[in-house]
Amino acid sequence: MWRLRLLVLAVLAAGSAEAQANSSDGFLEFSVGKFTYFVLSRRFPQEAVLRHISSNVTFLLFQIHSQYQNTTVSYTKTLLPSTSGTGNDRGLVFILRPEQTVCTWYLETEDTKPVQSVAVTLSYSERDPIPGGCNLEFDLDIDPNIYLDYNFFETTIKFAPANIGYARAAEPPPCDVSTGQESRWRLRYHVYQYFLPEGDLTEASLLQHLQRMAQVVQVMASAVKEEYLRKCSPLCLPCSGSSLVSLDTDSGKQNYSSWVSSSWGSSFTS
Repeated sequence: MWRLRLLVLAVLAAGSAEAQANSSDGFLEFSVGKFTYFVLSRRFPQEAVLRHISSNVTFLLFQIHSQYQNTTVSYTKTLLPSTSGTGNDRGLVFILRPEQTVCTWYLETEDTKPVQSVAVTLSYSERDPIPGGCNLEFDLDIDPNIYLDYNFFETTIKFAPANIGYARAAEPPPCDVSTGQESRWRLRYHVYQYFLPEGDLTEASLLQHLQRMAQVVQVMASAVKEEYLRKCSPLCLPCSGSSLVSLDTDSGKQNYSSWVSSSWGSSFTS
């Protein structure tokens, strides 16, 4: 039977809704927690904007998904490896300045055909872990994306570790000065997996079900927790889709934030 696999990396969150993009004055308008459908065209790059950001929000996570065509999301209009990411599932983290209430970024595609996309912006407080906040391997300074490698026998998930949260205008906590409870080493990661309905490989189904794997509340409600990533058997290509959740239990409270979910494409199992 054919199944479409999803993989998501998460570190916890909340909220859900759907909308069509509101494009005014050349901007794509987004709202916190609302999944927005829109079409990107090679001829018409878009500037995205989120307004009325609350003062208790310290960072934002934007993620954009398509079925198989690549899109690019960038902090700046000029695309650079250190300020942008390209793929069919990509995202950026925005660390907010004091008094900042508006955030802008840029979206485009090099595909010759229009790209149907769904995107969401999630907001987090200073107590929530920052996905990819201790990145030392990938191009972005803070990289919340999942990178997958898989063959007939196994699947490898690569991601930059999270950092503990901090207030606006504060200095980021150092990533590798110590390994105590005051550092990012107190964060814990858990793996979840989720399958789309069998036999449905449509674009609409993928984009709809990705919404269940974009925020950790939905991940924990919809997916199955695994203690580890198992190697594939000869009957599976690739392994099942997964979600990684990082949990911060400082002061007895559970604080968390979601990573950028990634879709796998189709695979065959018996």
